[in-house]
Amino acid sequence: MEMLKNIGLMSIEDDPVQQESIAMILDELGYDHLGTAESGEEGLKLFQDTKPDVVLLDIHLKGKMDGITLGQRIREDYQTPLIYFTAFDDEKTFKRAQATSPIAYLIKPIQPFSLQNSIETAIRYADQPDLPASSSWDDDVLLKDSIFIKIGQKLMRMRCEDILFVETAGNRYCKLTATSRMAHSSASIDPFSSTSTT
Repeated sequence: MEMLKNIGLMSIEDDPVQQESIAMILDELGYDHLGTAESGEEGLKLFQDTKPDVVLLDIHLKGKMDGITLGQRIREDYQTPLIYFTAFDDEKTFKRAQATSPIAYLIKPIQPFSLQNSIETAIRYADQPDLPASSSWDDDVLLKDSIFIKIGQKLMRMRCEDILFVETAGNRYCKLTATSRMAHSSASIDPFSSTSTT
């Protein structure tokens, strides 16, 4: 039984060069890339087939359905976080995208650090859609039936039912012991510190 689950992401991008770049970044960050679609229509089918944790959407796509329209379709039925990226930064496009409540709006070329921060933010709010943006979270986030813990440079999901006990390590970190492995969490338990290491 797998207790630590990689975060699954899908991307919708019609440029082969950008497709490869995104796939490489996600691989380097350690996330599961569930697939890439080249159009909004293909993207909707991929989303329904894979049920990703986060969706990466290029705004300008081939076909009748652009990325924002696809984002609207996804948000009608799901709370899956959206991260848009585009080569254009005009105000009209930005306002259309903003109406779908995305986690981030990134301008190409995509920078790994910016994408990683956006993904981590998306994961934090995945099951907390009504959480105000000003809320403060540490590196671990409690969800309905699981928590996300930071291992290395990526977040992993651990089910609460698999946690045997939690113990503090000094006054700044905690260790989670699960049914088949021990995870060293980088969550700071010092309210005056934002430093985290793994």
